[in-house]
Amino acid sequence: MLKIEYILFHLFYIALFNSVFSQINNTGNTYNIGDVFINGYKINNGTLFNSGSIYIGGDLTNNGTTDYNGGNIIFNGSSTQTISGTNTFSTTSTTFNNTTGISVNKCLSINSIATFSNGLITTPTGSLEPVEFNTGASHANVSNSSHVDGYVRKLGTGSFTYPVGDVSTYQKVAVNPTANATGLVVKYFPTNASTATFNNLGTDPTPLLYYNKLEYWDITPVSSATGSVTIYWDNYRNEGIGSVSDLKVAHKIGGFYLNEGTSGTGLVSSGNVTSNSISTWSLFALGSTSSNSPLPITLTSFSSDIITCHQVNINWHVALEINLNHYELQFSLDAQNFKTISNFIPKGNNSSYKYSYVPENNKIGYFRLKIIDNDHTYSYSPIIYENTDCLETRINVFPNVTGSVFTIQTNDVNVVGYELYDSKGSLVLKNLFSSYIRIDINSYAQDLYHLSVISSDGIKNNFKIIKTD
Repeated sequence: MLKIEYILFHLFYIALFNSVFSQINNTGNTYNIGDVFINGYKINNGTLFNSGSIYIGGDLTNNGTTDYNGGNIIFNGSSTQTISGTNTFSTTSTTFNNTTGISVNKCLSINSIATFSNGLITTPTGSLEPVEFNTGASHANVSNSSHVDGYVRKLGTGSFTYPVGDVSTYQKVAVNPTANATGLVVKYFPTNASTATFNNLGTDPTPLLYYNKLEYWDITPVSSATGSVTIYWDNYRNEGIGSVSDLKVAHKIGGFYLNEGTSGTGLVSSGNVTSNSISTWSLFALGSTSSNSPLPITLTSFSSDIITCHQVNINWHVALEINLNHYELQFSLDAQNFKTISNFIPKGNNSSYKYSYVPENNKIGYFRLKIIDNDHTYSYSPIIYENTDCLETRINVFPNVTGSVFTIQTNDVNVVGYELYDSKGSLVLKNLFSSYIRIDINSYAQDLYHLSVISSDGIKNNFKIIKTD
């Protein structure tokens, strides 16, 4: 074991010649201005002044004093490393480069930048010993293979993306505080934040219909904070998004889920939604205000096929069946009043289902799935429509439930035009038509519309269009 006098005398020599030590046990003052490679480092009631680079291949124990002296601590061990001790370890910068991981059992405070090169960073189950980013600090190279599976604390104001996730995937969340007294602490959970009632007490008074039961973020200030939250979605635990405009920030407070706004941006496959400014904090998830995006997310497809005259096959596929109790396949003649026609027990993740049905009306039928969880909460799939008329000439209108565009298609040469009426009977759209047309109703109000496709002899074929948002 090196004595502190030896360390004090030789550290400038170490800095010049990149010396390697098996272990340093510091009980006095250690000064480093260059590169030092050590297997383990322990500060026993001493002080570290680091303006260079210290490469640590083993555990780090801090019972002494550290500060932001401009240096970098690089964790590059080949087995799991542990940061422990009685005091917070402070460093200007740090680099995580250990594929087997680093366990932070005592707060690691970063003043400038943390570089995530390799390995997961884990923290204790409580939030008192996090990876801490000081005011103005940032991070780089965060990935699925290198992020924090645990608690991260950020001091100061301004937008910050938290480098959090679970054991396999980086699942970021951003907070943009305008006031942040003593730090905001965040952890990601790949599970259900628990069931609660939807109400209209959020910053957006429109009640949510769904929330993502497969993941959430715990966002809590140490004392108080004000700002906005940005929830991101991607292809991990986020199936079932029909339209980004449906998506909101869901905020669980006590026994309620609040809609904190605003509207999603990006693609169905990946994007984000930012809340309005809030000053109360707790659990946050992705929320939805429309059955077009029926969170919780298990359903990846729901479709129908005509097999014979008047017979329909209903097909669906499920990627995840977490806490799922059963399905109810439902049918309607008018897309409003549904009845259950069959029940299905879950098969397990990545399963396909099929059911053959002859509708009561031989021309039209509307179908949806009711998805019931073990806690008795439920959600609905999007509504699908099938025309089972077997006449040689046909007029198809699809989809009948849409937030933006629907299509009219026919092989009837006598069709000459169409008219669209709202639920009050007012004509909102009229045009000529031949065999195929896409009609954009994105700017129209949410309503039940009546479509008449008109033949040259004056005969009208009537359809219903449900505008979802």
